[in-house]
Amino acid sequence: MNVYTHYRTIAPSIGFRWRTLLQFGDGWNVIGSVVMKNPGSAYFASEAPLTDGNILAHLQSFDDESEPLPWYQFKPDPTMYCIRDLFAAYYQRTRQQGLQGVIQLFNLFYIREADLKDALQKQQSHGAEELLDYDVRHLVAPVYLGFGKLAEHPVYGQSAQRFFEAALSLGMAGGDIPMEQHPFYHPLYLMRHAQNKPVCVEEREQFFAAPWGGLAGEKCGQT
Repeated sequence: MNVYTHYRTIAPSIGFRWRTLLQFGDGWNVIGSVVMKNPGSAYFASEAPLTDGNILAHLQSFDDESEPLPWYQFKPDPTMYCIRDLFAAYYQRTRQQGLQGVIQLFNLFYIREADLKDALQKQQSHGAEELLDYDVRHLVAPVYLGFGKLAEHPVYGQSAQRFFEAALSLGMAGGDIPMEQHPFYHPLYLMRHAQNKPVCVEEREQFFAAPWGGLAGEKCGQT
């Protein structure tokens, strides 16, 4: 798994990380999307921007800007490994066999900070660009929503609602259940901390069984 992202420093020890991509094997087609609270603990593999022309050609195809932005390679964090495992299960692949393609990571806000309370304080103090319209427009099914209780936040709950409605339009199951009754488990909880709890087993089964606009019958690297 390769982790590629845009990143910039907005204040001492405060970074803004967005358009994060988990890339598997030799594939560059998007095979799914995940929406979470904010970027966590993942950090640079190298603080120098990527210069490999072949990789940049693929990465820049994910940008809408006319002027290319720098891309960086980051090290995976535990949450990213859980996302890998969730989508490997969806596509009926093992970690050894591997996925092929790109999983997009989106967030309700983009301050890089593992502690949510600190992240919210930093966001309030420093702010950052509003990317919601861009993010919703670039969602690709299947979509896993893992922003947890931040869906109830007076500000970010509105963003969560937009993502929820977009995921439903792409085929997510559960449209007959009010949004406030959805758990939106974080991938770490879903795939590691509580993976064997009935509620998490049920949540994964619902994700796997959703129509996703016909994608449920397709498997990674197969059409």
